[in-house]
Amino acid sequence: MDESRILVERLAAKMLAAGTWVATAESCTGGNIAHRITLVPGSSAWFKGGVVSYTNEVKMKVLGVPPDLIEQYTEVSHQAAEAMAEGARRATGADFAVSTTGIAGPTGATANDPVGTVYIGVATPDKVVSQRMVLAQTASGILSGSPLPHSKRCWPTCEYQSENQSEKHANG
Repeated sequence: MDESRILVERLAAKMLAAGTWVATAESCTGGNIAHRITLVPGSSAWFKGGVVSYTNEVKMKVLGVPPDLIEQYTEVSHQAAEAMAEGARRATGADFAVSTTGIAGPTGATANDPVGTVYIGVATPDKVVSQRMVLAQTASGILSGSPLPHSKRCWPTCEYQSENQSEKHANG
């Protein structure tokens, strides 16, 4: 079993045990994290849905990322990843959300962010965090959702269990 599947199954167990929901907002992974989540049987009991925000327009209009944030920091930044995660959480009503934004290549690299740069954001009811990674992968490797297992420092924030969420939710 690949690392991504193991991570998603661990996430599923935590979400089900806590009666919580997760959502995604993906740019450079093109919806493949949501795809990997939906491969797990029963994911409709804990996965609200996802937004593929490949353009800045979708990041701003659907996820509510402020245009001035993108102008100041760019769409490939900690700030954008965090705003995307919070936007997905807000838009879907999920308790948690994960986002990805980055440079899959072959173009788009900058001096600070080479091809393979990925920012992963995680929003919880209490906080929003992000992690920057530079992966030595092709665009197809990043688009496949392969940054997921590399984001282990962000995922523990999904272990949050709200005292206000003791009631289990219905299958959705």
